[in-house]
Amino acid sequence: MNKRGLLHIVVFLSLFHICSHTSLAQGNGGFDTTLYHKKQFVNYGYSLHREDVRKGKEYFENGAQFFRKKQDTASYLFCMMALSDFEKLVGNFNGAFDILSDIEYAAYHSPDHLVQMRILGKYAELYGIYGQDSLALRYLNRSLDIAKTAGKPHQKVQPYFGFAQQYVNMQEYRQALHYLDSCYLSAPAKKRMPYVDALYGHIYTERKEYRKAGIYFRDILNHFERQKPAFIVVVYDYLADYHLAIDQPDSAMHFWQQGLRAINTMNVNMEKKPMILQKLSELHASRKQFKRAWDYMAASKEISDSLFHTQSQQNKQLFQLKGAFSATLSRMDQQIEAQQTLIQEQGEKSFRLQIGMGILLCIAIAAVVTFRIRTKMRQMALEQEKTDTILQIKNKELIVSTLQLIEKEQSIDELLGIIEEQAPERFSSLKNKLQQHDQKIWEDFHRRFTQTNSRFYEQLLKLHPSLTQNDLKHCALIKLKFDSKEMAQILGISVNSVHVSRSRIRKKLGLNRAESLGGYLEGI
Repeated sequence: MNKRGLLHIVVFLSLFHICSHTSLAQGNGGFDTTLYHKKQFVNYGYSLHREDVRKGKEYFENGAQFFRKKQDTASYLFCMMALSDFEKLVGNFNGAFDILSDIEYAAYHSPDHLVQMRILGKYAELYGIYGQDSLALRYLNRSLDIAKTAGKPHQKVQPYFGFAQQYVNMQEYRQALHYLDSCYLSAPAKKRMPYVDALYGHIYTERKEYRKAGIYFRDILNHFERQKPAFIVVVYDYLADYHLAIDQPDSAMHFWQQGLRAINTMNVNMEKKPMILQKLSELHASRKQFKRAWDYMAASKEISDSLFHTQSQQNKQLFQLKGAFSATLSRMDQQIEAQQTLIQEQGEKSFRLQIGMGILLCIAIAAVVTFRIRTKMRQMALEQEKTDTILQIKNKELIVSTLQLIEKEQSIDELLGIIEEQAPERFSSLKNKLQQHDQKIWEDFHRRFTQTNSRFYEQLLKLHPSLTQNDLKHCALIKLKFDSKEMAQILGISVNSVHVSRSRIRKKLGLNRAESLGGYLEGI
């Protein structure tokens, strides 16, 4: 064969290989599956999401579909957990939890211990966001146990860092430092860990040990500004707090502005935005830049109210109830699998064994019936307990949100006092707006309290029909254990008027001096 013929064959084979490879790569719903053959396909997806949110989400959705068809369970689960992360970053915590619930059974039964550790860590983050500290710590403990028994030493870093973050949220800084030390002790190479150092710096800032904080914050931004992870918003906030603490307000303002820019461009950590805006408002107020301070405070309040409303609507279902339901489904699946195995074994045994198994089956049925009866009774008791728990948590959320509003109103009052001195011509109009907002605080509180404690007013009026509508307002606030000053703030009256109303209500309820008004109302 001559050289020209050989050349034609080589060109033909090359074109055939390229066409075949392209066909295979596009053979899964029209997307390029070669991207998922990379060892670091998960990291690539997160970097894509940082550049373009929509493309990043589509990448993992297509990846989940691809790996499910290939029956690659571990990779499929990593894709789904990434999608859960994306929901959490935009504040849809309920959507993030739903995704984890859908894959929970498969993840817990996966032979890949990294999958098990990852989903437990995700659950811990979500429970931590909602203040369910004991549940968050429980999931972190399970993740750490897996890392100690099945993983390599460096794989303990992830749960250790999770513990540190959780204890920082709980303001237990000594415990947090202990777990951060464990991160470095577990790392195989003595390289710098920027996430860990950022948390070290924040803790030492909170403890007013600024020299140590400065050491950990040194050159910290080099890593985060190169990678652009969502955590960069937290780092900017930490750096701003540090520079404000060491009397460098210009640098603090710069880093808070950088944090806002990262939130807006990357669409992540939305819950941080009202907090940063409030800090900027306080900084401008300290510089007597009252117009800017007012604008930032108003923006913080608007976003905070919007975000709280979003959380109350999207995330109102309690995580612990969902977790209990998922566990029940898992137990039912296991029972079904055990029964199917038992039936197969019966068909393979002799007639005499079948008779014995029939007797055992009857006993099993009787046991199942008995178990279901007992389970039903336990469920009835559990439902009542869940109802009480939901009521307590909703009341707690109501108290926290109302106290946050009171704190913000107090900040606004301080600003108004300064404005009255510095710009009296604007004081009257701003004061009128504030009075209108005070009425809105009560209306919002009354509406949410009625939704949560629908039978409280009904039962109270049934026992004491002489109570007026004004008395009922006071009773609701006393039931939730607000003090006199907080009640005066919510109702827009003086503290002395609150004391007079409490005395009048005690007489109407027929309580003597030894009986607690709050304890009586709490029991209704």
